Amino acid sequence: MYRKLLSIGGNIFSKVVLGIYNVNDFTSGFKASRVKNFVDKMDMSSVLSGGFAYKIDFLFKMHRLGAKIKEVPIRFGIRDRGDSKMEKNNFSDSLRVVLSLRYNENKNFFKFCIVGGIGFIVDTGLFNIVRILGIASNISAIISGSIAMITTFTLNNYWSFKERKIEGTEKKIYSLAIYVISSYIPIVVRSFLVKFAVNNFGDTFIISNTAFFIGIILGLIWNYTVYNRIIWKGKK
Repeated sequence: MYRKLLSIGGNIFSKVVLGIYNVNDFTSGFKASRVKNFVDKMDMSSVLSGGFAYKIDFLFKMHRLGAKIKEVPIRFGIRDRGDSKMEKNNFSDSLRVVLSLRYNENKNFFKFCIVGGIGFIVDTGLFNIVRILGIASNISAIISGSIAMITTFTLNNYWSFKERKIEGTEKKIYSLAIYVISSYIPIVVRSFLVKFAVNNFGDTFIISNTAFFIGIILGLIWNYTVYNRIIWKGKK
């Protein structure tokens, strides 16, 4: 029962993370697809697992190539002799493969999120420090956001999007100008959000920081879209 629950949970997790919703069992059963222009294009030398999780790797690569995959379910009988061939670390190996595949597909986004986390720490810390010093919450949000913005621009240019790193003084100045303008939009929106919240519900730690956090999330979505599609676009 324990292994069955792990299997069900693992398959649901794989569906959601990898976005393959037409497959119900990722590590067992038969899968049918065309070989020509699909399987023959796969790099078999870069398989992420030597265990049952190799099937997850193959399925994802086929999915990314646009192949139609037909699942042929199989039924296992009750084992009355011998030992299971399933590795003891099958669940952890499958989890590693699923996360590795998603990370490899979205390296820039994950790095951006890490940089965003660093920016969040800088932003939140300064926000509360400046607020404690007696400056209004909406003004504190602008000050902390501005400093965090400079920090994240530097980290994004030299790490998150380093393969598209902006070179040259003129390009950096131009890109920084776009970065500042685009980044200030969610900062201003966040400031108004914080001001609205504290004016209507009170300038308490919970109220101001809840509004602040909502503004952070909205800014994260906005910033990644602008950074990835405009500022660091097209440099491979």
